[in-house]
Amino acid sequence: MINIDFILIVVVQVVCVFIFLTFFFFEYASKKEAEIIENQVDFITKDFLGTNIQLLPEELKQILLTKVNTLKADTSMNEKIIKSNNEIKDKTYKIIFGLSISVIGFVLICYLLSFKFPYFKMNLYHIFKETLIILFFVAVTEFLFLEYFAARYVSVQPNLIKSKIFKNLSLSYQS
Repeated sequence: MINIDFILIVVVQVVCVFIFLTFFFFEYASKKEAEIIENQVDFITKDFLGTNIQLLPEELKQILLTKVNTLKADTSMNEKIIKSNNEIKDKTYKIIFGLSISVIGFVLICYLLSFKFPYFKMNLYHIFKETLIILFFVAVTEFLFLEYFAARYVSVQPNLIKSKIFKNLSLSYQS
């Protein structure tokens, strides 16, 4: 006897989890990650500027101030990144659409076969109920992990960054 329920459950659940994680990443996680990075950069710059900048010689501070005042934002790199990200997002959504149509077709074929061939046992209600329960727990786990662990985890090492900044400042000041 072929247990079509098992095959359908695995296919439907894997595809649904993939679709959920993809949408979750593009619509929530990527925005949250940008917020996390911004917070960590703020943390490092405040720490750096609050203590170490005072240790620099006055003439180096003036050079830095002059350089900072003449900096112009280069938006071309940002535009390239945004364009690339949008292309990736579009391709991914097309894959999700094709995958969704394929799974719906597969489920319909299996459902119709279950009427014609009695050894194809199928319980669509059970399949969808189990899939929704799994999606619920995946969603809760992803959200809680991102909000309560990833958002609070400091992945940058302030002292390493500060030493690199000072080393680069020193090298640029000597040349």
